[in-house]
Amino acid sequence: MEIGKSLKHISPEWGLVSVCFLWGSSFILIATALESISPGLLVTSRFILGALLTALIMGKELKNITRVDWMGGLWAGTCIFFGYFLQTVGLQTIPSSISAFLTALYVPFVPLLQLILFRKVPELTVGLGIAVAFGGMLLILDPTKLSFSGSFGEWLTIASALACALEIIVIGKFATQCNPKAFCLTQLTVVAAWSTAYTIAFEDIYVNWNPTLIVCIAILAGMIAFSRLYLGVHYPGDVLAGFLVALLTSTVACRLMRRTFSPQKS
Repeated sequence: MEIGKSLKHISPEWGLVSVCFLWGSSFILIATALESISPGLLVTSRFILGALLTALIMGKELKNITRVDWMGGLWAGTCIFFGYFLQTVGLQTIPSSISAFLTALYVPFVPLLQLILFRKVPELTVGLGIAVAFGGMLLILDPTKLSFSGSFGEWLTIASALACALEIIVIGKFATQCNPKAFCLTQLTVVAAWSTAYTIAFEDIYVNWNPTLIVCIAILAGMIAFSRLYLGVHYPGDVLAGFLVALLTSTVACRLMRRTFSPQKS
């Protein structure tokens, strides 16, 4: 199919902006879906459908998947699983606005992990960009209205941000070595396998199928397939990706938190 070729004509930065908007809006969809389904089953459904959609896009290219594609997918998919799963469980006990804000912490986690793991010192412009972005975000949010209670859900979300940062770094390492669409499919397949195993082994599964839940899962699956496929086809760099994703997510968080904390009109 021509979807992968079409994505190549989108600049990396603007494509990531689109991915960020999709990803940021997923917080509300996940929170809505969790009213009717257990977190593990939601993650499982989302990634199985996303993998199937990607497989349909690949078509005959499925036979060209290599060992390197599976190796990259295993590492990246494992990071994705922990990122999405921890975030989804955390959203059961904290507002979507707080979740979005805490998840955005992985913008500083990316260069920090690069420094720890690879002794790669971030460029000065990257450090300044992070400082300006977070400083501006805090001013918009009004620091007096931000609170961190140290709840279990908040710590789970911070752990998910760490996993997301690792995911960005892993994708940055494998993106140039793998077939883009194959790399996308192997990631989604690994996440689907991990989430299925967890859900069957440990979770108290419940689901109340209704039109709202079905729409949420369908949209979330489409989002994850598009975002994975785009990141694989045209990857602009791990620090830049982490910065852009967190910046856009923080913007979404700002708007959500303003709505959450603004006084209701009588």
